[in-house]
Amino acid sequence: MGLRFKDFPTNLLQGRDAQSMHYTLKMVSFSRIAKSPSILKYTSVNFTVEDYTWRLHIYPNGNKMKDGEGHISIYIELMDTSSLPTGWTITALVNLFVFDQIRGKYFTVPDYSAVRFSAVNLEWGITRFVELKVFNDSLYGYLVGDECVFGAEVFIIKQPINKVNVLSLSGEGANHLTRTHIWKIRSFSSLSLDFYESDKFTCGDFKWWIKLYPKGNGEGAGNSISAFLCLDKFNLPLDTKVFVNYTIAIQNVVKSDLIKSHIGETHFDNLNPGWGFQTIISLTKFEDLKNEILVNDVCVIQADVTIVGIVTTK
Repeated sequence: MGLRFKDFPTNLLQGRDAQSMHYTLKMVSFSRIAKSPSILKYTSVNFTVEDYTWRLHIYPNGNKMKDGEGHISIYIELMDTSSLPTGWTITALVNLFVFDQIRGKYFTVPDYSAVRFSAVNLEWGITRFVELKVFNDSLYGYLVGDECVFGAEVFIIKQPINKVNVLSLSGEGANHLTRTHIWKIRSFSSLSLDFYESDKFTCGDFKWWIKLYPKGNGEGAGNSISAFLCLDKFNLPLDTKVFVNYTIAIQNVVKSDLIKSHIGETHFDNLNPGWGFQTIISLTKFEDLKNEILVNDVCVIQADVTIVGIVTTK
């Protein structure tokens, strides 16, 4: 049969059994329309897809203004846009069809499908859709008994709300964004509450504190000491996150080093203002090192905090 669409590689052609989903146009006595000197194009009635109004334009002898002579030209136009907001765009997948009546197949050129419509781009189509020599040959099935069928499908691509995260730093110099806080907990052996909180300290533009569970929390309940770094979210906007590198450790007072240092990097925000470790040290190990950890029944917890950046959403 040769090429059905002369201007497109055969591997781009798709024929399918299903009728066009959104609009079908059957043209009777097509040759009379094509031969009429007063009819350069035929414009269909309006049809609606997903609350938008459209119409087809068929050029029976090609759109000569766009070098379409000798072909069928087909276009789709978006109508009734006056109610859309300034600067609007609509992105859609568009399929334009011609029907092979002999084989019962609807043919389209799928790679010509992604379209962005706007106030300055209301119309889209294929100027050299089907060569007239092919279209008029009844063996191809497009024009049979002087009748032909065209179709259109429009699938609106819903545009996601693209929220952009902006990472920045605030404050004066690196020292402003790094802080070591030492918390001396006295009478540690006598602690009876579920948790205790240190005094607040400043790092960057925010207040922080350490929250300690002497008998553990979560997976560490009853078997470990748990410790968390907490952010005072009072002055933190809802759309802001603070990205932090931090460590929480228990000091070995005798050897002047850190017995257990846990490292984390986390975004702190209004929904998640506290992060840390449920098993900073097991109660068994703590008991084994008790003479090195507790001096005069004072336990020393150290938190090192570095603010990497402030993330805002726009």
